[in-house]
Amino acid sequence: MVNRQPVTILLATHNGAAHLRAQLDSIAAQDHRDWRMIASDDGSVDRTPEILAAFARAHPGRVQLLSGPGQGAAANFLSMVAQAPEGPAAFCDQDDVWLPEKLSRALAVMGDAGAPVLYGCRTERITADGAPLGLSPRWSRPPSFGNALVQNIIGGHSAVMNAQALRLLREASRGARVPFHDWWAYQVITGCGGRVIADPVAMLRYRQHDANLLGASHRPAARLRRLSMMMSGAFAPWFAQTEAALNRIRPMLVPSAAADLDRFSQVRRLRGPAAARAVLRGGFHRQRRVETLALALAAAQGLI
Repeated sequence: MVNRQPVTILLATHNGAAHLRAQLDSIAAQDHRDWRMIASDDGSVDRTPEILAAFARAHPGRVQLLSGPGQGAAANFLSMVAQAPEGPAAFCDQDDVWLPEKLSRALAVMGDAGAPVLYGCRTERITADGAPLGLSPRWSRPPSFGNALVQNIIGGHSAVMNAQALRLLREASRGARVPFHDWWAYQVITGCGGRVIADPVAMLRYRQHDANLLGASHRPAARLRRLSMMMSGAFAPWFAQTEAALNRIRPMLVPSAAADLDRFSQVRRLRGPAAARAVLRGGFHRQRRVETLALALAAAQGLI
């Protein structure tokens, strides 16, 4: 049975006036009509607050407007997780376009599991002007904690949580300092025994432009850039932050995830061939084999 509870849309904004109206229009056009929104603006100096206020007036009683903590996108999203009412919730970026069935499909696919479920889907990539760039590729390996420790495959632009997942993420995020809210959600749900669904059907248009925090990772140039970042040590502070945050919630982790976390902590302390072997034998993997090999090479050089 599909969960019929209201879905809380968690929209984080910052100077998003250029594309925000299109995203809001797509939310208003959802065929799942039972939604409400928390919109947290993180210090915009353009017309974003004005656009949000107009949307709230057009949908009385549905939209709660907040001021963000001013500490970046991850902190802004997690501040809304802390305040969201019970029930399903969806992360929402300011510059995408949702297909009308996005919420209804996510709810249908998640079903009434009775356990934490995090949903993500493929996307139709578009340019800043809305021209098509093609579909994101299918995931080559299923979601897992071993993947979540070193890569995020559930982008916040597509993520929907059931009520149990929202409750779990809220508890896990108290006092957490993490680089990316969506990566953290993927780690928490897989690490605490929940289910993650990677839907092969595209349910939104993912806009690519210069202001993207990271942007799509599946184009060749973007993949090369991320590999270059990994080999430069740029990922190391992110790994350190998430490792520390996961250690804070160790009592919540299932035993296998706690063991994986310990092995990953050891990998990060190793150097040379021993570190590379520990990556490849420890079950830590990215979606593409070449990226996993790059991860092992970076570990050997002490760059993770």
